[in-house]
Amino acid sequence: MVNPILLLRVTQGVLAFIVLGVAAYVVDFHNGAIDAPNFLVFDSVWTFIALGYVVATPMFFPDLHNRWAVLGVEAITMVFWFAGFIALAVEINRWKCIAGFECPTSAARAAAVFGAFEWLAWATSLGLIVRALIQYGKAEPDADAV
Repeated sequence: MVNPILLLRVTQGVLAFIVLGVAAYVVDFHNGAIDAPNFLVFDSVWTFIALGYVVATPMFFPDLHNRWAVLGVEAITMVFWFAGFIALAVEINRWKCIAGFECPTSAARAAAVFGAFEWLAWATSLGLIVRALIQYGKAEPDADAV
């Protein structure tokens, strides 16, 4: 049976790769002058770093793995994705495209939609981590009782 959290991590990586490509196209088109697609590119790179930590440390570097650090990385990444896709969705409506000229509005919308799915994936994994930490905390003996 496939581990559902591992499947969720793979989904997060694939979505980050898609957003990276589409947002980088929008950034290139505007020569980096618009902040929202730039932030989605940052979100994608941050996601690869975060996935590296939450996936690799329990397997290869268990001394560096900390459940509270994982919780922090999950929460920060979720907030980054939320801010990124909302900022781009708001920014798209302000763009003025001239008829007959190329305009990356569709690509920006795709980046915002995939960013929303990425946010949903991180919100799901954050919920699973919080649930696991609550269950783990109930199983730990009370330190004050000793």
